[in-house]
This record gives sequence, C-alpha cells and structure tokens, in this order.
Amino acid sequence: MKLHTSRYIYKTLAQSPYYNLILGDIALNHNYDINTLQLKKHFLNKQKLYHPDAQTGKSDEEAAHALQTSSLVNKAYETLLHPLSRAVYILELNGIEIGEADSVEDPDLLMEILDLREQLEEATSEDQVQSLRETNKEAINSTINDVSAAFQNENYEDAKNLTIKLRYLTNLDTAAKDWQPGAPVILQH
Repeated sequence: MKLHTSRYIYKTLAQSPYYNLILGDIALNHNYDINTLQLKKHFLNKQKLYHPDAQTGKSDEEAAHALQTSSLVNKAYETLLHPLSRAVYILELNGIEIGEADSVEDPDLLMEILDLREQLEEATSEDQVQSLRETNKEAINSTINDVSAAFQNENYEDAKNLTIKLRYLTNLDTAAKDWQPGAPVILQH
C-alpha cells in the first residue's frame, strides 16, 4: 500500500473522526461500544504504514508527515481505547463539551463520591484499599453500561452526566492506586 503523505492527506486525516482514522469504513456509526481487540489490530496496521521507523529512504517531507500522522493515530487509539476518553470524545462529536468545572449535579452521587474518598483517606491497610477499589470497579462498570445505553438511545444529556460520574469514579480509582498510608487523597477533576 502506498503511503500518502501530502499535506492535503494529513489535513484530511486530522479532520476525520478518530473512529474512521483507526477503523476505516467499519466505523460508520461511532458506537460507544467497540471491540478493543479489533481496535488494537487496526491501530497496529495503521502504525505499520505511518510509524517513523518505516519511513527509511523517504524524503524529509514524507517522513515529517508520517510522524504527524503516526502521532494522530496514537492519539486516536488512546482516546478510543479508554471508556472515559471515548465518552468525552463522542460527546464532543455531538457538540457537547465537558469542562473541568463541570461537576456532579446529583447530591446523592456527590455524597457517595465524598464517602468513598473519606473511606480511602481513612484506610489503614492495602486490604481496605483493595476492597474499596473492587467496589469502585463495580460502580465504574455499571456506569460504563449506563453510558453505553445513553449513547444507544441518543440521550446525550444523560450521557454527559454519566460521563461526569465516570470521571469521578475513574479519578477515585487512580487515587486508590496511588494510595499511601496517612497521605492525603487528592481527586483530580
């Protein structure tokens, strides 16, 4: 397959949805639910085409465009691979932004998140943290299923709120991974 490296081709790739960039024609509907093994297979095939190491003997311009395209393919893959970034991306495709200031509007959910954070801060052993992570992982998986259903029903307002919830739960999981006895628990937003 011939490598297309003109500025026009790169600009077209940069403007195409990540789904199309990685998956090509099989990604016509931009579903939230994707087969990550298939995604990885297509990603690796794209990288074979555009990876800078595969550009030996090419002109400097072709190598530069291949590097840009390779970076774009990497970004697309990382975005689509993770449920949270994929949800944010699909919302963006539909004109809905989630900013850092967007927070949980459901008071019950906010209390749940604060309670989980407090449990993490008060944990004194790895076993307690592991138990909290398992509970949180169940909540993450349930929320991912809810996000999927919201996208399938094209209910983007629910998808946005659930994505914000998923962000909090994911950040809590990250904080639990980084947990140290007696250290403050900091949740990123």
